[in-house]
Amino acid sequence: MTYSDRFAKIADPTVMNLLKHTETPNLISFAGGTPNPEALPLNLIKEALSIIEPNPQYTPTQGILSLRETLAKMYSVTPESILITSGSQQALDLVGRVFINPGDKMYVTNPTYFAALYAFNAYGSKYVSDLESANTVYVIPNFGNPTGETMDLTARKQFSQSNKLILEDDPYGQLYFDAKPPQSIYSLNSDKTIYLTSLSKIVGSALRIGIVIGKPETIEALTRAKTGMDLCTSGLLQQISNYVLSHPDYPNYLNAARSYYKNKCQTMLSALTKYMPKEASWTSPAGGMFIWMTLPESIDTQELYYKALEQNIAFVPGYIFQPFGGKSSSLRLSFALPTSEQINTGTEKLAKLIC
Repeated sequence: MTYSDRFAKIADPTVMNLLKHTETPNLISFAGGTPNPEALPLNLIKEALSIIEPNPQYTPTQGILSLRETLAKMYSVTPESILITSGSQQALDLVGRVFINPGDKMYVTNPTYFAALYAFNAYGSKYVSDLESANTVYVIPNFGNPTGETMDLTARKQFSQSNKLILEDDPYGQLYFDAKPPQSIYSLNSDKTIYLTSLSKIVGSALRIGIVIGKPETIEALTRAKTGMDLCTSGLLQQISNYVLSHPDYPNYLNAARSYYKNKCQTMLSALTKYMPKEASWTSPAGGMFIWMTLPESIDTQELYYKALEQNIAFVPGYIFQPFGGKSSSLRLSFALPTSEQINTGTEKLAKLIC
């Protein structure tokens, strides 16, 4: 077989391997941003399956109206401003397909979400750190992946005033620990911003429900492109999602999830303080699922990654988050899925490999 030139730009198997780790027995995984079942509204999903009358037919490409109406109330927009996608990864791919030409310059942070880079790579995007030279901006303002950091309001306003097309990726914004994050860039400039979010972290990743919010003409263009990909997102999964989101008990589940992840984060921060060498540093997120740790420059975390796997510990090495390439002495740790005991055990073992 002769593969396309495009394939070489998106062929890194890291994402595929991260998902494989979810089925590896006895593995302590700090790797994937996988929501913990204990923090998901599983009872509401089960209830939905027993109550809803499933629609076995194709559904509108833009998404079923009832779900878009529910989301429109949540985000203070109109249903015409919403597109439902098959996970947020499809949303990223659609944005690339519709708005990126080969050689277009995209401003990204360093580090940034690697699977977004894979999506944009397919369309020939060129990454830059200079906002002025960019055609497009891709940012994750709330509890970002991989750093867990939050963009302040001043920076959001600067982006909103830049007159660039802004892709605002926000899969974690609902999982704040205490205070809500600052207002979205989309709310500051809805004409130039496409807002992307997902139900994967707050309802269930198996539902594969991504959400795009933008001007109606933008949504129409993305919907036309989606027709050539999968025709429509599963109507049954949209029905389940709408049932959960519109249920009066759902806010209680979401509040419980925030407390759950806050406790997990504090457990990991305490373990890092207890076990890691003094040369290591890390972020202290106010929400989300990730901590970004940086080690001395002499340590290549890609090599550390393989050593850790031999000890049944998984994390994500920092190099894949770097849009400009090169080695990395940083790594991403997720506290979402492991138990508190696994967090302590895994952190101690990882620290011994570093020391």
